[in-house]
Amino acid sequence: MIDLLVAILRSGTPLVYVTLAAVLAQRAGVWHLGLEGLMIAGACIVVVGTAKTGSLAIGMGLAVLVCVAGSVLLWYVVERLRADPIIAGLGLSGLGLGGTHLAIQAVFGTEGTIQSPVGLPKLTMLPAPFSPLSVLVAAMPLVVAGCWILLRRTRFGLLLAACGEHPFAARSVGVDPARIRLIALAAGGVLCALGGAELALGSLQFFSVEMTAGRGYMAFAAAIFGG
Repeated sequence: MIDLLVAILRSGTPLVYVTLAAVLAQRAGVWHLGLEGLMIAGACIVVVGTAKTGSLAIGMGLAVLVCVAGSVLLWYVVERLRADPIIAGLGLSGLGLGGTHLAIQAVFGTEGTIQSPVGLPKLTMLPAPFSPLSVLVAAMPLVVAGCWILLRRTRFGLLLAACGEHPFAARSVGVDPARIRLIALAAGGVLCALGGAELALGSLQFFSVEMTAGRGYMAFAAAIFGG
């Protein structure tokens, strides 16, 4: 039973982080189908950055920057250029999947797996079944609780729901829905970077092309069916 729980935590944690990004986008009124692209970009950049610099902190920072930049790009295309969010999200996913493939070929000259010299810190203070899990697994319940409090118990959460459900009403009282959506998508980019990092460096220490295997779309579906 304990081994099953450990396996669920190991495989489910990346999905939880990306699903939270989907929830933030959905509350803001954006159907975010670009999660797959952001997640694979986060996994790729954290491994490449760590492999090239030897620093996990630099790799994580680069992954966050790239995923936030991708989120801002999606916001600009949807909000300023008035593109269909579904098409724009699929385009972002295609950009992430194809871009990481090209990046691996350009940087390392291979289409195989890229090894990282270090992984995420482990929970070594816990008993043996749980000690191989990473710190992002331990942080996941806290992040979930924090997102719930943010959405349900704060003024920002109320503004986010208003901008997603009734943007014209929100605008009539002086709230800028575009700015609120930008903040929500950027925060989702950070969560996608964490999900990608956990996938690549949590229980593993490598990146391979298309290693997300549809997890971003699964996270989007989880947000939809979860209501």
